[in-house]
Amino acid sequence: MVLFGLIYELNFLVIAPPWANDVDSRQRLLAAALSAFSELGFEGASLRTIAVNAGFDAAMIFHRFGSKEKLWQAVVEAKACDFQVSLANE
Repeated sequence: MVLFGLIYELNFLVIAPPWANDVDSRQRLLAAALSAFSELGFEGASLRTIAVNAGFDAAMIFHRFGSKEKLWQAVVEAKACDFQVSLANE
C-alpha cells in the first residue's frame, strides 16, 4: 500500500526513495542479476555485486525483490517472457 510516498509492507514502514518505483531501476537490476547469475551461478553471485553493477546498493534489491531467491525468480520469469514473445513473433 502506497500512501503519501510511504510504503507499508508486512507491518513495517519503508520510506521509498524517489527513484524506487522507476521501471528502469528494475530493468537495471534484472540485467545485472542475469549477468552475475550467468557468470557466477546462483551461489557465486552476491547481491552486493549485482547492486553495484546496476548502480545501487544491496538495500535496493531487498526493497524491489525481497530476497536473492525472489530476484532469481524475477530474472527467470523475465527471460521466459522474452522467449515467449520471440516465439509469438516468428
